[in-house]
Amino acid sequence: MRAFPIMACLALSACATLPPDAPPAALTPAFDPLAFFAGRTEGRGRLTIAFHRGVAILVHGSGTIEPDGAIHLTQAVVVDGKPPTRRDWRIARSLDGTYRGTLSDARGPVTVIARGNRLHIRFAMAHGLSAEQWLVLEPGGQSTLNRLTVRKLGVVVARVDERIVRVPQGAAMSYPPAQPSVAASIAVAAPVSR
Repeated sequence: MRAFPIMACLALSACATLPPDAPPAALTPAFDPLAFFAGRTEGRGRLTIAFHRGVAILVHGSGTIEPDGAIHLTQAVVVDGKPPTRRDWRIARSLDGTYRGTLSDARGPVTVIARGNRLHIRFAMAHGLSAEQWLVLEPGGQSTLNRLTVRKLGVVVARVDERIVRVPQGAAMSYPPAQPSVAASIAVAAPVSR
């Protein structure tokens, strides 16, 4: 009878240490974040914050390749119809073929790893939050599924599930971009909990 509580604790601790369910990788199409985010993109999805109902999220992106080969991606994030906030990414390819980056919402460097059709992004945020994103490039290479998970002390506090599409040149935006003076905050505007 004493073995049951110990077995139950071991089973529960094993569940707590399982890695997040990463999407399966495919070899093609290969996910090159510089190529995908160059130009315009739009994301539509759902933001869920722990103990709150989910809300719509829209993200308009504009990416420019800089002279050093890195991409500067500016995003206008619209949550539940509120005024947009601005986020700025910079992602560069390293000599070894991996990527490194920065993000206006991050506290420190951004880790970016591409494997097959998947992109795995991790970064620390303010208030002891950590963010992890999995993007899966869909066949044809013009859209990707994005799941952003935000944790505090290992507990999921917010999640975004989103589909991002490349916008053809000359196509109209579905909502206005953020003004440069608007401060960005993915901690408030981006994650979703399960």
